[in-house]
Amino acid sequence: AESLDRNPIHINGALLKKPEEKLSEDHKHKLESFKLNREIKELKDEILKLERLEAEKSLKKDAIKEINLELNSFSDSKYQDILDTHEKLEGINVQILKVEYELLSSFNMEKNRLDSLNILLKNLNSDKLNLEKYLD
Repeated sequence: AESLDRNPIHINGALLKKPEEKLSEDHKHKLESFKLNREIKELKDEILKLERLEAEKSLKKDAIKEINLELNSFSDSKYQDILDTHEKLEGINVQILKVEYELLSSFNMEKNRLDSLNILLKNLNSDKLNLEKYLD
């Protein structure tokens, strides 16, 4: 639902096929608004994907904690196997932290980009309203 939370797009399909130089200013504005709304949806989809990856990462961390608890309950005869597995898990934890950092950085960049696009879209809609008032 969050990725679909955007302004509705009403555009004549013929405008999408017509060369931009043959469009009126009003049609150019509608086409630009359509493109911005489409980009906003794509960005929201990307943010949703990043949030899902973040949730998966959290589940993996929980699984690692469970494994660590199980490792602590094993007998001394399995101690070396436990140490080896623990070292592997530590390596996975380092990889998870790297992915977490990359996801957070990417998420913040996409969020900033989406915020900028939303501001631009609001300005365009305001300009559209002003133009419509002027034309009336």
